[in-house]
Amino acid sequence: MEIKKILWPTDLSENAAQTLPTLRALAQILGAEVHMLYVSEGIRDYDHIYGDANPAFLKGFQDQENQRALAKMDAVCHDQLAGCPLITRHLRSGYPPREILRLAKEIGAGLIVMSTQGRNYDEGRSGFLGSVSERVVRYSAVPVLLVNPSGAGEYPELAPQTPRGYQD
Repeated sequence: MEIKKILWPTDLSENAAQTLPTLRALAQILGAEVHMLYVSEGIRDYDHIYGDANPAFLKGFQDQENQRALAKMDAVCHDQLAGCPLITRHLRSGYPPREILRLAKEIGAGLIVMSTQGRNYDEGRSGFLGSVSERVVRYSAVPVLLVNPSGAGEYPELAPQTPRGYQD
């Protein structure tokens, strides 16, 4: 299996930024293109909350969100992904897991690299994965590499006992 395209879905959060060293190293080792994807919320999906807001207002609001995201994506590409062979930015609007999987198929990605948790991850929630990473792993047709931004690198002291037959 040859990986020539890596899809990096990002919500532009600190958690997502923790994947950058791994992403950069993989892109350089494999000589792979990096496809950076940001999926913005579909503002028009919320127009009913505002009492069927003016479509021109919603379009303007969506355009502002997209411009903010593009500026942030440009900064990441310039400042943190300069060593990658080729970087392509993608901006989509909609439901993040669906848009991630659609783009992976469209570009023929060989690998998806993403954080285990994004900006809306609830620390008090049980479970290791955020909702987007969980759905991408569950439904992806290509391998997904997850990077844990909060991993301590050590097995917790209060963890359950080790299975029988294993020594500490």
